[in-house]
Amino acid sequence: MQAGPWTLAPGVRYETISLTQKNWGAADPTRSAVPVILENSVDVWMPGLGVTRAIGESLRLVAGVHRGFVNPAPGSTADAEQSWNYEAGLRFERGPSAIEAIGFLVDYDNIVGTCTASTGGNCTIGDQFDGGRARVHGLELVASHDLGKTLGTRLSIPLSAVYTWTEGEFRTSFQSAFSEW
Repeated sequence: MQAGPWTLAPGVRYETISLTQKNWGAADPTRSAVPVILENSVDVWMPGLGVTRAIGESLRLVAGVHRGFVNPAPGSTADAEQSWNYEAGLRFERGPSAIEAIGFLVDYDNIVGTCTASTGGNCTIGDQFDGGRARVHGLELVASHDLGKTLGTRLSIPLSAVYTWTEGEFRTSFQSAFSEW
């Protein structure tokens, strides 16, 4: 929706997710045995609102609030990860160049950690762990330029530099077998 220099982008998404995992385990590479079947299902509504205000031809003020969600894995005892995500900042674009500075805050009702091959620790890959309430905030800076436009070619040659500073903290006490917490 547009009104003068303002653009509003409201939205809502509904997802119904049914997850099934058949796990034969590492000891049965030929898959001759009956697999362990893990299941999980979840229904979720995710609203969001984005707001942009043009300030002249090249500068825009941007802001948004969106519901964040990560579904639990099949068979997981962890709750779904849910959060509210807030962001605000400036975007400048002129010709083939752009600069962006966005501050953000993610306020988790429940943050979930997932054991992966890269996390290490004493856990089984795919296991999930509740971390409770948490808050993560930070700043993202982006500078980009399309060298193709500068050189006058029809080929796009995008270049960019991105920097993200992030800081987070748990907001509730908890005990977990996930050593990465």
